[in-house]
Amino acid sequence: MQDIIAAAKADPGKLRWAHNRVGAAFMAMGQGFVTANDLSVVGVPFKGAKGLREALIANQVDFGVLNAGDRLRLGEDKFTVLSVIAADRGQVIDEELSTLKEEGIPFVEIPSPVGIFVPGGTSDEIKAALSAAMEGATSRDTFVEGMTKFFIPATYVNSADADAYVRQLQENIKEILPKLRK
Repeated sequence: MQDIIAAAKADPGKLRWAHNRVGAAFMAMGQGFVTANDLSVVGVPFKGAKGLREALIANQVDFGVLNAGDRLRLGEDKFTVLSVIAADRGQVIDEELSTLKEEGIPFVEIPSPVGIFVPGGTSDEIKAALSAAMEGATSRDTFVEGMTKFFIPATYVNSADADAYVRQLQENIKEILPKLRK
């Protein structure tokens, strides 16, 4: 990652980075890295991860932002994952990888969380029962194993912490929003 930063600063506008279209989650994550390190790089959008992976494998772009599980699915001989754009070690499914935070590399954290939602007006009793069920389900070995099979970290976050998490995510997005509009 330090080499990418150094190369981008040594020759602004030369490095090409692949992402899955303007405004998409992986693009926002990559832009959080680019913005925090004040890099001048050329974004190359793709309609999805498949084209992005193919461009990386064919050496048509210099770096890209993908699901780290692609390394496990496709093998490190196809491409190398340098780091995980995350602060929390719990988001790393491949223990061989480090996070940008662990490496001391600045980034604006823009995770792509998946949550369980209920309609507005749902009673507190029902929400508490569903939360308890979700907490129990996410701690079961069979659930964790199933999620790991699909390279998805499985964690339970209670409603109060989820609200705080979403509020922080909104603030982080505001920081990079001007770059996402380009």
